[in-house]
Amino acid sequence: MDRKGRRHRLNSFLRDTDPKLLRRGIFAILALIVIVIILFAQNTEPQLLNTEEITAVREKGVLTVGVLDEIPLFSDDGEGLEIELAMLLAEKILPEMTGGAGVSFYNVTTTSISSHLSDGTIDVAIALMKKGQDANCVYSDAYYTDKIGLAVLTGQKHMGFKNTTIGYVFEGKKMAIPEELSEFAKKNNANLKAYAGYDDMLRDLTLKKIDACLMYGVYANKYKAEYTFELSETTLGYVEYAIATSKNTPAFAEISNIMLKEIKENGKLSALLP
Repeated sequence: MDRKGRRHRLNSFLRDTDPKLLRRGIFAILALIVIVIILFAQNTEPQLLNTEEITAVREKGVLTVGVLDEIPLFSDDGEGLEIELAMLLAEKILPEMTGGAGVSFYNVTTTSISSHLSDGTIDVAIALMKKGQDANCVYSDAYYTDKIGLAVLTGQKHMGFKNTTIGYVFEGKKMAIPEELSEFAKKNNANLKAYAGYDDMLRDLTLKKIDACLMYGVYANKYKAEYTFELSETTLGYVEYAIATSKNTPAFAEISNIMLKEIKENGKLSALLP
């Protein structure tokens, strides 16, 4: 039978079928799909716990998490959002280890995270990792959204940026320019200067060696008491922070998503947010 004939038979079937029966059939199919999705979700977690990387963590009895040091409200002297997320993830993988007993913290820097994940020094990084920034990593869903701003000298928040020099802190081993800043600089014919850390960059801003610098909200909060600056009224958008792991151990990102979904639904994440 050709396509036209099959279409004619289908149209005849739909026309001759009781609408109530047709609706019931559609609802039954939809209900079956929902049941399948629920069963799949219920089976995902046990499957993840049996993956090689998570089995290894369960055998050694500890999840090693890379965190940054001295980031107020995120990871500062054993407290903050990222510390709490690390403990919750450890409890998800090692439910018998409560109260943070199943997690070991390892201090990392923005330039060392990728190598520590690759060589297995840490299992995951919960360290203000921008989702998708490193091709060698696998990322969870976002747990925090931060504003991308420009720090300027006090009193200059309304300044323009045509033909200015803007500093930025590079991350990773390559001096990659953040995409948002690159596009902004091209539009304003601005020069860019790379720095290895915020202290050097903010010092140059204070000395007027640069006109402005890229500043994420979390870091603005960290350095606001130490350096005199304010955020420009110009913003470059937003960035999402996510839990990161090596592309060779993707199960950590998947089980992180399960944990994040649970604490978003029960309201715990909202309570932990700075």
